Amino acid sequence: MNDVTPATALTQREVLLHALYEAAELEHNLMCTYLYAAASLKDGEREGLGAEEAAAVRRWRQVLVGVAIEEMGHLAAVWNITSGLGGSPRFGRSNFPLDPGLLPASVVVKLAPFNADTLQHFVFLERPHGSAEPEGGGFAYERSYVRGGTSGARLTPMGVNYDTVGDFYAALGQGLRALVAHCGEANAFDGDRALQLSPEEVNLPGARHVVCLKTALTAFAAIVEQGEGAPRDSVGSHYQKFLGIRAELQALSERNRAFAPAFPAATNPVLDRSHAGGHAPRRAGGAPAGGAVEPAMQCRCVVHHAARLRRAAAGTGRAARVRRAFRPVGRWSRAAARQRRCPRGGRRGPAGLARLEGQQGL
Repeated sequence: MNDVTPATALTQREVLLHALYEAAELEHNLMCTYLYAAASLKDGEREGLGAEEAAAVRRWRQVLVGVAIEEMGHLAAVWNITSGLGGSPRFGRSNFPLDPGLLPASVVVKLAPFNADTLQHFVFLERPHGSAEPEGGGFAYERSYVRGGTSGARLTPMGVNYDTVGDFYAALGQGLRALVAHCGEANAFDGDRALQLSPEEVNLPGARHVVCLKTALTAFAAIVEQGEGAPRDSVGSHYQKFLGIRAELQALSERNRAFAPAFPAATNPVLDRSHAGGHAPRRAGGAPAGGAVEPAMQCRCVVHHAARLRRAAAGTGRAARVRRAFRPVGRWSRAAARQRRCPRGGRRGPAGLARLEGQQGL
């Protein structure tokens, strides 16, 4: 672990917004890891599971997907806090595999299929403060580094160290208190609440308006109590849910040594165009650079999400704002479509995506 002196309070708005952007990316990435593990699980007896095993795996998939949905709620809460402070929510994220320095060395996040080591990694990520839970095998950080430090003036914000995600949110809460004490609550939370997500647009627990320090701290507390850094006895927390899956997995594995609940999927998969004569950038060691798979999926997901928001906003006076907010997404998605290629090297072209965007009004 990185045993360094905790960073000073995040007292500047720009520094806080920078940290909130990291929190948004972290929630987004965690969500992806849980969904990837859930997708790797086998489905029923027709895929080699016994009746009891199939029922357990079905429950595990439901838990993982449910936790991912709750991470979406955490992401919405971070977005609303960012908007409440007058910032623009961070929608993007870095592609897998993550480059060193985007997160502290002790916080490893990567896509991996479901197995005992991956499950232990999830327990480690969601562990409460002071927990002695070890990291899962194969998830230890490859190199040690310290982000930020604790002294010296800087022109721009930079990442700081934290041991657990719960510690990170505790530091963000302290920073909000310091900002309010420095410039007053009205000046700190000067964002337009109409630009925040609410239950009218999306059915997520984190989609609650943030208009003051109390509502912001309540949102942070809900994230910690439900997920990252929850107390040991917090019923229904992500930590407790993963402990329950771990106990079931150990019991089933003892009864059947050949029990394999998931397929052996790749870790941090990326698209390799080398077989088609393409020229995709590659990482050191021959691994292709991440990001080639992302644009197509993101385009379709974001365009679909924009359409849902427009339908939800119809008749509420928000439709025009939603349309203006997502108009740049249409331009970005068309540009991304032009850059995509089929596995055999032929262009897919933006025609199909353009038709979809036209139907959605983007």
